[in-house]
Amino acid sequence: MAARAQAATARHQPAPWQLPYHRRVSGPAPTRQPARARRAASRQRLLTPIWAAIVGAAVLLLGVVLIQVEVLRVNSQLGKAIETRQSLERSVAALQAETSALSAPSRVASEAQRLGMVPLGEGAATFLDPSPAALAAALERLSGGAGGAEGGGIGGGP
Repeated sequence: MAARAQAATARHQPAPWQLPYHRRVSGPAPTRQPARARRAASRQRLLTPIWAAIVGAAVLLLGVVLIQVEVLRVNSQLGKAIETRQSLERSVAALQAETSALSAPSRVASEAQRLGMVPLGEGAATFLDPSPAALAAALERLSGGAGGAEGGGIGGGP
């Protein structure tokens, strides 16, 4: 039993090459800081996160302000674009009204009469027959007939 107790105590004791405490290998032993230095270090540990929070909040606030300025700028551009679109729509409507007035049938007829044109009577407008015989007859009429002058037609035929 004594051997067993001696073996148990030997297991809990450090080996001869191990020290039971941590010892500095090189340099002087650390000196204790004075109370004022400890308080300053404590204050520094307390203030560092506060300053980080203040700087972070300032950066976030700056970001929000910059985003709002950009939104205002885009809204201003959008307002100008809407005004431009409305003015263009008004000018298009005015041009369409002018086109309608200028292309009215009564105006076209009065302008044609002013230029010396006369309206065709009923049945005066005919369509040509695309057959070769009709083509020959049309050429004959344009050339002034068989006894007409040479080249007297509109087309300057043979």
